[in-house]
Amino acid sequence: GYASLSSLTTGSYNSAQGYASLYSLTTGNYNSAQGMNSLFSLTTGSYNSAQGHNAGRYLANGSTAHTTGDYGTYIGANTKAKEDGTTNETVIGYNAIGNGSNTVTIGSSAVTANYFNGFVQAGSFRLSALNTAPASPTDTGTTGEIRIVDGFIYICVNTNTWKRCPIESW
Repeated sequence: GYASLSSLTTGSYNSAQGYASLYSLTTGNYNSAQGMNSLFSLTTGSYNSAQGHNAGRYLANGSTAHTTGDYGTYIGANTKAKEDGTTNETVIGYNAIGNGSNTVTIGSSAVTANYFNGFVQAGSFRLSALNTAPASPTDTGTTGEIRIVDGFIYICVNTNTWKRCPIESW
């Protein structure tokens, strides 16, 4: 596209489609950007991919240029890096903001639920905060919902039907 890769002085195997994609790149290899202004501000970096209008152009605040980084993937319009200099940051979804190096972020803060089919496997699992316990065994709940609080794990086994297990030190 027009003005794509306009600033490149040192690099090879870069690909840019869409107005001003990879516009500011001066040094880098194996970058791929599709969409108007995708990776627009990146000046130095390699092995980055961006798809969508303004994908990977800005940092989290939405106005500071994303100028450096390697192995980043930004899929969706207005996807943003957490900070400059990230490595292996993957950001997916409209207006989603990354969480830094070696992370995968799916969806923006506007997303209210994520759905996965099949088994979800993880090397570890961490809650960002403890939940609120149901007020009673018949409190409002959806089958399969799990709430963890200090002292108990609550599981909704049927609509509005809760069971709990104590958590003890050992």
